[in-house]
Amino acid sequence: MKSAIRVTLYNQGQDCSSPNAILVHDSVVNRFKDQLISELENISVGSYASFDTVVGPNTSYDHVVKISKIFKENRHFCKYGGYLNPTTGIIHPTVFEKPLEQANFHEFFAPVFMIHPYSNDSDLSRYFEHPCYYPNAMYISLFGQSNYVLSLIKRGLHTKHNVLRNTDLHIVERGFHPYGGNGPDASCVYAGGRKIPGATLPQREIYFYLVKKAANN
Repeated sequence: MKSAIRVTLYNQGQDCSSPNAILVHDSVVNRFKDQLISELENISVGSYASFDTVVGPNTSYDHVVKISKIFKENRHFCKYGGYLNPTTGIIHPTVFEKPLEQANFHEFFAPVFMIHPYSNDSDLSRYFEHPCYYPNAMYISLFGQSNYVLSLIKRGLHTKHNVLRNTDLHIVERGFHPYGGNGPDASCVYAGGRKIPGATLPQREIYFYLVKKAANN
């Protein structure tokens, strides 16, 4: 729960490390949700002129209007929040709980917690094997144990570097390590007219695809 808050509220949710979906086993989903909402009650929302502010204005007022439409579409699943102001640009932390069959695969770029309960480890295939998942496959933060999630590494959908165990990207990310996942729309290199999916490191790619290639030629 602490990890979910850290990565979802960072930069008022406008960060690619913010999770599109939070999959929670139904045996603990109510406890997770209640504790999450309890923590959000104490989050300071408003102008960044205040040092205590955690969630400030979105950098795009048009995006606030876009999010309002998403809130409207998902209003029946809202468990907390749902408040936004296109005048101030503020989007308050909001929690949705939605069936896995209606899972989210899109980035919000807003402080939105989209919870999807599941019953069995095998149920996760409905999310990770959905056609909409692979193009944006980035990172998984796995808290606890899931043989299914670990199987995604053997199958090539993820690597041991983008399945994080009991931690999140904000803790492990380093600027000198490759960043990204295997989804072609998540991270890739364009070189020689080809789109090459995978984690990227600008210094490495510049050397490999430009400097080294030029030297060989």
